[in-house]
Amino acid sequence: MGDGHAVTMMPTEEVGLLMSPITGGPVAASYQSAHRWVAARALLTADIAVNGVKVPLSVRGQWLRDGHHRFAVAVDLGLTELPVEYGDEYA
Repeated sequence: MGDGHAVTMMPTEEVGLLMSPITGGPVAASYQSAHRWVAARALLTADIAVNGVKVPLSVRGQWLRDGHHRFAVAVDLGLTELPVEYGDEYA
């Protein structure tokens, strides 16, 4: 937001097609990391359930670059449209 890119609403189903594959690396190995994520996810879910997704997901080229957690929560909540900000592929 604020970098001059237009924000539009996009069907959640289409945003899912923009998810880039995970390219290796360990995933939250420790119990504490996993526990913190569960608490943060609960807060994010509660906020989006009440307010919707306020910060647009960032799409660059054909990839979702930022907003993966917001996207996952929106899908869980059954939201059908999400705000999406499109930008240049390498911006």
